[in-house]
Amino acid sequence: MTNLTKVLIGAGIVGAGIIATPIIYNNQINKFIAQEKTDLQAQNIELKENKNSDTFFKAKREYIVTIKDVTPIIQELYPQIDFDTLKDLKEAFDNTRFLVTLNLLKFPVYHKDAIKIDLYSLNENSTKELSNDKTGKQLLEAIKNRAFQAILDINNLEISKARLKDIDLTLDNSINNRLEKFNIKIKNSILDVENNDLKISKIATTYTKKSEYSNETMNFNINDINEKIKQQDLLNYSSILKVSSVNFDRKSKYSNANFSIKDLLTTNTTKTIANKTSINNKIDIKSIKFNADNNYINIDKFVYNFNLLSLDSPTLKQIIDMVNSNNLNDTQKLTQNFNQLIQKGFKVSISPLSINGIKGMINNKNFDIKPIELNLDATLLPNNYTLESNNPAFLSNEINAKLKVQTSPDNIDLLNKINPQVGMMINLISKKVNNKILINIEYQNGKLTSNGKPLIQ
Repeated sequence: MTNLTKVLIGAGIVGAGIIATPIIYNNQINKFIAQEKTDLQAQNIELKENKNSDTFFKAKREYIVTIKDVTPIIQELYPQIDFDTLKDLKEAFDNTRFLVTLNLLKFPVYHKDAIKIDLYSLNENSTKELSNDKTGKQLLEAIKNRAFQAILDINNLEISKARLKDIDLTLDNSINNRLEKFNIKIKNSILDVENNDLKISKIATTYTKKSEYSNETMNFNINDINEKIKQQDLLNYSSILKVSSVNFDRKSKYSNANFSIKDLLTTNTTKTIANKTSINNKIDIKSIKFNADNNYINIDKFVYNFNLLSLDSPTLKQIIDMVNSNNLNDTQKLTQNFNQLIQKGFKVSISPLSINGIKGMINNKNFDIKPIELNLDATLLPNNYTLESNNPAFLSNEINAKLKVQTSPDNIDLLNKINPQVGMMINLISKKVNNKILINIEYQNGKLTSNGKPLIQ
């Protein structure tokens, strides 16, 4: 075989590959769409091709997706929804339509902005209702102009990343000399599907109302939202939510108010080992501020760490399955599961609940609360309690608990001024160590003690 022959054969193989790949990938796209159509039909959602402008190397199509019956979606989100509310939602959202635009190369590569999903039209009932209202007409116009759009990246025919088109929508309900406007902005919302990571740089709403009687403006802003979720199964789950800031402002001729949160972090974890499940919820906030006219409250560094430990996993799973399947009407089975969960015993821990300090002024009176930290550990021992037969007091001898509180003498002095009786009681059960007030309360075998001494004889 000559070198020229080898080159010709190689070129032929490459050429055949380039020609064959779009054909193969086109078949995969068609199979993918056919499967999606089948899956959607099972949820009372209809998918119809509206336009096909395919070329040999590119898939360019439009589909109309119609939610024929919104019931399965609503019931999945709100399993306990009542009949009348569900009926109203069906009247509002049944037969809502979406436009799905496909635009991707027929090659197995990462496809950026491959699919666009637009809210295409509302149903006849909602359209008619909104057409009778000025702001409703503006909302319909926004839908017509494709204001509500999701844009998806595709990798190996699976959604890899989704982003929401930036929204800057103003609804104007002004009449004559009265100004009334509502504006909403959402910027840079991105969902990384592969890593379950959601990021939104800004959500902002502004409501403005001006008349000869009052001028009122309200602003609500959330900045830099980042949420990450990891789920193996129902009993192994974790989520982290970070928010840079939350701010609410209200201004009028007569009063001003502001509420703000800075650096919010929440984590939720459910972990299961050897048929025992632990649940943790932690909230950490750098600062919380509230002021209204001449009153204000500033909270510095709030931490709350709550744990449920050693829950019986099989029983807990049965309860979760009942909730998820909307099967709470079987009260006998639900009661039986809760009985078993209680009878197996578990532990509760708050470690810690703390603040670095609270400063404020209310009705021209200043106050300054120094750091406080509370820690609680409680154990419910295995027992024979039943919800049907026993009073909760039955469990009093099945609980062991320890409470520890650490604070400043200044806080006790402040408590004495506010409520001398409570302050006196705190003085009796506390002790001072290194300029800190310590409270240690223990409940065991039905006996309550403080620093080793009985509180109730």
